[in-house]
Amino acid sequence: MISIGTGPNHGKSKLMRLFHASNAHYRNVHAPTRYPNVRSDKPHRFPKRRAKLYAFSFFCVIILIMHTVNQKPCVKFTIGTVIRGDEWDAETIPSNQAVLSSLKSFIRSAGSKRVIIFVDKQESCAQRPRYLNKCTCVSLKVCVDPVFQVPTMDCILKLLVSMSRTEIVSFINGDIIIFDSFARSVALAAALEDEFVMVGRRHTGTGPLVVEDLVDWRIAELHSETLPIEHGYAVDYFVFRKSASAKQVITFFPPFVVGAWRWDNVFLSSIYKYTNATVMDATFSAPILHQLSHAKKDHASRRGATYNDRLAKRYSGVDYYFGTVDFADIIIKPGSNIGDGDIIKDPWHVLARQMFRDGLLTVDLLLQFATHSEKRIEEYNQGQVEISVDDHLRLLENYRKGFISNGFSSI
Repeated sequence: MISIGTGPNHGKSKLMRLFHASNAHYRNVHAPTRYPNVRSDKPHRFPKRRAKLYAFSFFCVIILIMHTVNQKPCVKFTIGTVIRGDEWDAETIPSNQAVLSSLKSFIRSAGSKRVIIFVDKQESCAQRPRYLNKCTCVSLKVCVDPVFQVPTMDCILKLLVSMSRTEIVSFINGDIIIFDSFARSVALAAALEDEFVMVGRRHTGTGPLVVEDLVDWRIAELHSETLPIEHGYAVDYFVFRKSASAKQVITFFPPFVVGAWRWDNVFLSSIYKYTNATVMDATFSAPILHQLSHAKKDHASRRGATYNDRLAKRYSGVDYYFGTVDFADIIIKPGSNIGDGDIIKDPWHVLARQMFRDGLLTVDLLLQFATHSEKRIEEYNQGQVEISVDDHLRLLENYRKGFISNGFSSI
C-alpha cells in the first residue's frame, strides 16, 4: 500500500524509499539516511567483481587464441635425423648448440615420440637431455661403411622407413631448424596428393639459434624469411609417404656416405625420373634455417666427397644435375589452402620433367641450368631489400621459366 504523508518521501512506497536510500552513495556519499544498515562510506564492491570477471574472460580468450594458433595439424609424421651423439656433452660449442636447437624444433613440429635420432654409439643415448627422453635414439653401427667408418644413406633411409610408426616420413639434416609452418605444409601436401615428395630451399643463417618460448619461435621464423636463400641443389630435407614411390627409390639407392654431397641430388633426380610422385616446393610456405651457413666448407674436401661424387656419376650419369628444387611440380605459396586455384602443377616444370625422362636434357644443358640458377639466386639475394612476398614469388617464377626457355633454344 502506498504511504501518504508530507515528508521528503511523500508519494513513494517503502520499496522505492529503500531503493533510493540503499543507493545513496551513488548520489551523495555524505547524504543522511534513515537506514542504519547502509554504510555509504564503504567502497562499492561491484566494480571490483566486474573487473575480475573481465580479467578472467580476457585470460580465457588469450588461452583459446594461443591454443588455436599452436594447434598441431591432424596429419602425423615422423622426423629422422643423424647426429654424432656427443652434442649434449658440450652444449656451448656453436655446432653443438645448433644441433640441440634443431632437435627442439623437430620435437615442436612432430612431437617427441615421432622424432628418431640416429647416433654413432648407442651408449650416448643414455646421456641425452631429459627433453629428448621420449625420442627414439638408435645407433647406426649396423650402417657404417667399412672404409670411411661413417654410416651410409641407403641404410639410414631404410631404417627410418622401417622404424617410423607414421605413414608420412621425413629426413632432415641435423643443423636445420624448422618452424610451425613446416607441419602445416606437410599436412597440405599430404591432402593435395597421395604420392608426394616435399622439399625446399634453406635460408642462410649466421650462427646457432637459441629459442625458448612461443614468441621467440615466431620471431625467429619471421626473421629467417628475411635472410638470403640458397640454391636448389642444397636439399636439406625430404618428406614423403613411406608406402609410395619414394620407397622404391630407397630400395635401390646407392650407399652414399653421410655428411658429404651428391646423395640428395641423386635421390631427388631419381624421384623426378622414375616415379610419378608430385614434387612440392615449400620454400616460401615453410621456411627452414641453416644455422651454420657462416661456417662454409668446401664440399669437395669433406670425408667421402670424392667417393660420393664418383658414385653419383656411376649410378646416374649426369642425371643428378636435375636433382634440384628448381624443377618442383608445385610451388606451395604462403597461406595456401586446399581448394585454392593457384595450387596447380607448373606446366613449365611438367614439360622439363618429361624432357628429362625422354633423355633430351644433355649434360651441357643441365650445367647451363645450374649456372643460371646460381646467378638468379645471387641476384635475388643482393637485391633483397624490403621485397614483398608477391615480388619474391614472381622473381622465382620468372627465373624458373628462364630454365626452360633457355633449354628450348639450345635443343
